[in-house]
Amino acid sequence: MVANNAYEITYKLQSLELRYLPKLRHIWLPNIVRLVSFKMLTPIEIRGCGSLKSVLSESMAISLVQLQQLYVYDCEMMEEIITMDDGANQFKTLLPNLEVLWLVDLPKLECVCSRVHHEHDILFCEDYKEDRGIHHLNNNSKLQIEVSFPQLEYLYLYEVPRLKCFCPGAYDYDIMVDEDTQITNFPSDNVAVVVTVTTPKLDMVSSSFGSMGIAGERDVNLTIHYLVHRMKYKEELQQLETLRCITEQHQYQHLLGYITWETKLEVERCHKLLTCVPSNMMHLFQHVKSLGVEQCECLEEIFESNDYGGQGTQLELQHIWRNHASILGFEYLKYLTIRECHELKYVFPDVSVAKSLPQLEVLEVVECNKMKEIISSNNKHSIPKKGAKIIFPMLSRIELEKLSSLSCFCPSYLHFELPRCELIIIKECPKMETFCCFGTVYTPRLVSFWMEGRKFNTNDVNEAIKEIRAI
Repeated sequence: MVANNAYEITYKLQSLELRYLPKLRHIWLPNIVRLVSFKMLTPIEIRGCGSLKSVLSESMAISLVQLQQLYVYDCEMMEEIITMDDGANQFKTLLPNLEVLWLVDLPKLECVCSRVHHEHDILFCEDYKEDRGIHHLNNNSKLQIEVSFPQLEYLYLYEVPRLKCFCPGAYDYDIMVDEDTQITNFPSDNVAVVVTVTTPKLDMVSSSFGSMGIAGERDVNLTIHYLVHRMKYKEELQQLETLRCITEQHQYQHLLGYITWETKLEVERCHKLLTCVPSNMMHLFQHVKSLGVEQCECLEEIFESNDYGGQGTQLELQHIWRNHASILGFEYLKYLTIRECHELKYVFPDVSVAKSLPQLEVLEVVECNKMKEIISSNNKHSIPKKGAKIIFPMLSRIELEKLSSLSCFCPSYLHFELPRCELIIIKECPKMETFCCFGTVYTPRLVSFWMEGRKFNTNDVNEAIKEIRAI
């Protein structure tokens, strides 16, 4: 008997491990939080419990105020992790200190939190719509429920083939985005209960399908949706003659949500594309941290310049950026890999790219037969002052391989600073005589410099290249 719904017992249990209990059906009694407090639990690990269908009730998830890690492995009947309660509470903070959620080999898992039900509908207030940047909602009355995991930083989802979202019943996933990347037709008319899952500290979702970043306060539900359906959307992109179809043709407009969500964008086997990023869509790619373009037979230009008046005649990539203005907005780009682009003569059109790519960490250029220099000095409108200092603040790795025409990294009178560069590899670049023709290269943290298979223990890259060419 419990008086006033108060806890009668506080357990000092700090760690719970349940392993290979094939007949275990329940961990906690219903409403056990009225009887016992487990607030000192920090990690929970569940492995090989083949009859278990869920781990926690909503009330238990709220009460485990110290839980930091939850691991669930190899439970073949597991359908959900947290079973949500029916109730009028619109804001639910679950597992308030959970930092790590690891879900592995759960063949029947469909969601983390079960569908939220409610018998009543309420209207959105105008303030809520303004706060969320939602420009248009249908006129139906809807219940808004926000589920929060305020400390969650690591979410791993491996071998969970049925997983579709974090908490179901939340969205019309084929959302539309306007030119300012704001959601415009969200949620769907047939969604009676709208659930948002907020994870303010979670930056990345890792899964069997790959990994995907979460930008700003975007909802982890949509991140999981786009992650699960990434291959489907990539295949649809392959049918487009231009990415402008995404904004101009109704049947492709659902891809706009994916484009504005994907931080690691891969454009593969899009054989009809002439331009990868149209000039009037540059702003939609500002969030992209990694861009991969492969096996696009007709591609002539990656970032279309505003002054590009006509199409070229050769069916091979000739330009990544036509001018510096095209690079603006890619300040989050971390990885740049260029492979087998045999008509490409340079990577960057001028030296000012360093200021436009402050987050660039890795630069790889492989098998480009006509590549003469990485940074061109041919742009007369952007010639730096003699002896100017160029800094790539985050660049940690440079790999130049099988570039038969490459003579140098940059031919201008410049001083390069690579304060975080630890690895430089130059291989099968027979015409490369120096890194920077008339300037210096400052690499204080350089650990390994490899030139034609030989390792040099020096920070003076220019001298090392000259040394090996003198042999």
